[in-house]
Amino acid sequence: MTELELREVIRNGEGSGVEFKRDDLRVDALAKEMSAMLNFMGGRIFLGVEDDGEITGLTRDQEHARLWVKDIGQNNIQSAFVPHWSCVTVGRGAVVGVIGIPDSIPDKPYKAKHRSGNWETYLRAGTTSRVASREEEEGSRSAVTPSTNATMQEAA
Repeated sequence: MTELELREVIRNGEGSGVEFKRDDLRVDALAKEMSAMLNFMGGRIFLGVEDDGEITGLTRDQEHARLWVKDIGQNNIQSAFVPHWSCVTVGRGAVVGVIGIPDSIPDKPYKAKHRSGNWETYLRAGTTSRVASREEEEGSRSAVTPSTNATMQEAA
């Protein structure tokens, strides 16, 4: 991704497949967003971008951030996965981390480890991620696929 492409994504704002986050968020908060996107159609999480689109950049070095994200994907998500990681340098040196969440993964639903230690299934509904209802979680795989996104948004 180029700086120009990054700025275009930021200009379009957050959506079902785009999430902006500071890179100092809690492990469980990032695991929640990752699992919700895994249960949707995939997407990208931009670390170092505020909700309003301001680019603040990574506060840790790129390698440490990459290892941190990989560790969350392997230890705080059921079924474990390895997220795609890349970085984009912006302007005079701010670096934005880009976490790529793949689409069409067969192990749905994915769960994220909550800070309480419990495992929760999260769903993406527009610009938010929320806990799946028992019905959604116990339903077929189609309960967490994009075809039911309208129903999920109505229930939210």
